[in-house]
Amino acid sequence: MSYVCDPKKNFVDGKAYTQTHLGNGIPQHDAIQKCEKVAQGNDFFVQQHPGPVGYTICAVLKEPLSANDKISAHGHTYGSVCYKPPTQ
Repeated sequence: MSYVCDPKKNFVDGKAYTQTHLGNGIPQHDAIQKCEKVAQGNDFFVQQHPGPVGYTICAVLKEPLSANDKISAHGHTYGSVCYKPPTQ
């Protein structure tokens, strides 16, 4: 099953994660695809920081997202919070 991403959000408050630099000036779609590979099935978010170089990161969450998590948007050029929906 593929990831579901919310492009209006780009951070999960209070959730532990590991961060990887993906590169500079990467388009959002490419950043999500790269982060999917890094995440290896875990939930994640991507962010591109504003500025001339477009520093882009992948943050892999150490625990799955839950309904109680606070997902927010910070002042980034773009970002997405992505998760795998539960199987039924």
